This record gives sequence, C-alpha cells and structure tokens, in this order.
Amino acid sequence: MSEHAGEPKALERVTSEMRDAPAPEPDWERVEQQLFARIDADERATRRAGTFRIVAVLAAAAALLLVVGGVMRSGPGEVARAPAVSAPAARVFGPGAERVDGAGLAVGDRVVAGAAQLAVEHAGRGTWTLDPSSQATLTATGKVISLRLTEGAVSAQVVPSDEPETFVIEVERVRVAVHGTAFRVVRAAQGVEVSVTEGVVAVGAQGERPTFFLRANDAGKFSSDGTRGEVQRPTQAAAELQPHAATKPGTSAKPALAAAPSSADVGKALDQLSSATTSCFEAGSAKGEVRVQIQTRLDASFGADGRVRSLVFDPPLAPALTECVRREAQKVRVPESASGGSGQRDVLLGT
Repeated sequence: MSEHAGEPKALERVTSEMRDAPAPEPDWERVEQQLFARIDADERATRRAGTFRIVAVLAAAAALLLVVGGVMRSGPGEVARAPAVSAPAARVFGPGAERVDGAGLAVGDRVVAGAAQLAVEHAGRGTWTLDPSSQATLTATGKVISLRLTEGAVSAQVVPSDEPETFVIEVERVRVAVHGTAFRVVRAAQGVEVSVTEGVVAVGAQGERPTFFLRANDAGKFSSDGTRGEVQRPTQAAAELQPHAATKPGTSAKPALAAAPSSADVGKALDQLSSATTSCFEAGSAKGEVRVQIQTRLDASFGADGRVRSLVFDPPLAPALTECVRREAQKVRVPESASGGSGQRDVLLGT
C-alpha cells in the first residue's frame, strides 16, 4: 500500500470534525477597532484634500503678491512709486503777438507778453494789457473776469457795470477789484502798486473785505499780503496841474477848480442818494403786515462836472428799484472839480 493511502481518510476525518464543531465566536472588539480605524483614515484623507486646496489658494495668492511686488520694486530694497499722473499742461498765449481774444481763453491759461505790450480783449466787458515781459494767468471767466499777475505789470480798462465787481486782479495775496474803471497794477519788489485813472478801485487781502479805496488820480503801495498800505491822493489845485491860460484884457480869470469835491459835499450828495433809495423802495413795496428790511452799501462816483457817474449797490437791489434810484440820481450834484470824487454809504431799507 502506498504511504499516502491513509491521507484521504485523515482528510475526511478532519473535515468531519470541523463540520461538526461549533462556529468560532467573531472578535467584535477587533472588528470595531478596524472599522473606526478605517473611518479615521478616510477623514484624514478628506482633511488632507481640503488642506491641499486651501494651501493651493494661499500659494496662488502669495505668487500673485510676489509678482506685484516684483513690478513695484525698482531695485533691491527700493519700492518703486506708482507713476505720477501729470496735470494737462496750461496753454500759453501771446508770445510774439500783440492782441489776444479773451473769448478763446479758459481758466488756467497763461498769457505772456514778449518784447511788446500784449492786449487781451473781452468783448463788451473790458481790455487788459500786459507790459513787455509780463505774465498773467486767467483764474475766472464767469460773471467776474479774474487773473493772477505773476510777473510785471498790467493796465485794465473795464466797462462800467451795475454789478458790485466785474474784474479782479490778484498779486501775491493782494486782491484788486473793480466794477468799471481804468487802473494799473504793478508787481513790485516790495509789494504791489496800484494807480487809478478813473472810477473807484477796492484793494484788500484775499478772502477779506477791501480796506482801501482808490479814486481817479490816486496811487497806492501795498504789502504783498494786502493788510497794509498807503494811498496818495492829489492835493494840488487844478491851476497847478494845468498851464495858465492867458486872459483877455478887461476880463477876470476863471476861479481855479479844486482837485476833488470836499468830503462834506460828497457826504451831502450821498445823503440825497440814500434818501432817494429809501423813497424808491417804499414806493415799490407792497403794503401789508409783513415787514421787510434790506441793508446794502451804496458806492457812488462823481465826474468832474459834478454829476453822478456810477451808482452800485452791494448786494444788488432789484432792477426796477435800481432804475428808480438812477432817475433820482440825475438831480444830485457835487461842485465841479478837476478829477471828480467818490464815496460809500450803508443804507438800511425797511417797510
């Protein structure tokens, strides 16, 4: 018999014993540990995936910052500034010309006079003329024409207007304002010089009420901030200013005219104008229980013939009221003089 002949029987016996033996009890504790270990492994994998996404986003942001930083840096340890955006260059008018049309100018434009005078004309409003080698920049073109004199001197001839002021010249911190006159402004080494040919010119510091008033033939010197100044007024009689005319035998010489009307004469005329303003206001106001009060400043100038030459209210009055006062002003006179005069008066109107 072969040495393996007993193997089938032995295998059958073992198989029969295992079939008849009870099934082993599962190790539930071990199964549970393996299950939770599997769950923990899955959670860690999920967290690693989420962390990877966050890290990827942060890495992209860091890369972007590095790129921007590289652009902003112009060299080791030096941060390049963003390029400055320069304002449009101001337009320059005038070099080589003798006249400029003010209608073509805009705020910020610079007007430069060369070797000759340069005139800028604003049709219907006035003309200002720069001396040779002078410069000015236009600062306003609306109801008020305003310019800043940056070098040299300028003369202006302004058309009279009912507005309180229509033309302004600024030098340093000095403000020279008019509503219709002829005058000259010089930017001097020690401040500002102003001389007046006709009308009234108000001078003061920028942002403040004017403190100096110059009339025809007056001249003044002012500090660069407009707070201090000195006004020189003509004191010579007309006979001293004009050649003596020969008189015929048997005739008497005509009395010499005063350089300007006296302050008493001007004050009397201003009283008459104030009274006329009050009468016109009361005549044009509706009667009722409502009381109305208006305070205004009357600025009047008188010609050499003694008649009222200009009449301005600040703040302005209603057109109908102003026209009424102008009609009454035709009756007001001051004594004739060589250059005329001017004055101001505060008027309180009420019903």
